[in-house]
Amino acid sequence: MKSKIEQAISEYKNLFLSVNNPNLNFSVWIHDETPVTSFYRFEKCAVITLYKHAKGRGNAPTIVVERGGSLYSYIETEVDSMIKGIHPHPKLAKQIFPESTT
Repeated sequence: MKSKIEQAISEYKNLFLSVNNPNLNFSVWIHDETPVTSFYRFEKCAVITLYKHAKGRGNAPTIVVERGGSLYSYIETEVDSMIKGIHPHPKLAKQIFPESTT
């Protein structure tokens, strides 16, 4: 599993860093909690993928939502709680790329 996570991180870094855009704000965060969904937040949209309990790959729904909607707001709140924390709870995630000095 560790090698698959490392491969995914490497692929995302290659994808986003290959874009020649100095305004691109890209970071990778990890945390030790067991996720119940996968989500990715971008500037104008977010992607959420549900996990399935059936064996095998495929057939898991993936939803793309636009900024401003309730699902985007949910993902934004979840990401913010992980990287900033919500009082009185500390942040859950650690920034691994680019390396954080804090």
